[in-house]
Amino acid sequence: MASPSSTFLSLPPPLPTVALHTALRLPPDVEIYTGLKSAAALLPRQSLFVTTAVGSVHTVTLRLANASRHNKNAMKTFPADERFEVLSLVGTLSRDGVHLHVSLGDADGKVWGGHLVKATVYTTLEVVLGCFTELQFERVYDDRTGFKELRVREKAGQNKATMGTVGVACAG
Repeated sequence: MASPSSTFLSLPPPLPTVALHTALRLPPDVEIYTGLKSAAALLPRQSLFVTTAVGSVHTVTLRLANASRHNKNAMKTFPADERFEVLSLVGTLSRDGVHLHVSLGDADGKVWGGHLVKATVYTTLEVVLGCFTELQFERVYDDRTGFKELRVREKAGQNKATMGTVGVACAG
């Protein structure tokens, strides 16, 4: 019988990795998913993650925690005029997919959270992105979940002698 770790975990061999960071601002009326996918496409790195984000949004749709391979549409859509503060935004980005979870605070201080399907920037969204120089993120369909899930691989063809150079940056 396979051990739980070999059955459920997909870990690359441990590598000395360098995480580099960059920051960006999404202005009003930009849809977050689209804006971050566009930013990810401009960066040559294939292993981005959201380190932190602050701002405000409206026109929000979340996929809730009860979504499954058989019930992918467990959604909560808020009216376009309902505004939220972004309390946290986390996730991974690669060229073939973005996976984001968000916590939002409403006007009464109530917190909503889930898988971000759609949200439009109201005033600003200030995002810090990190990237691993030696790893590559891919999203591949997993029949067990019914969703595209993260696969982490060592990035091929890396010149490890130049990894982590201060001037490299996520865009370099």
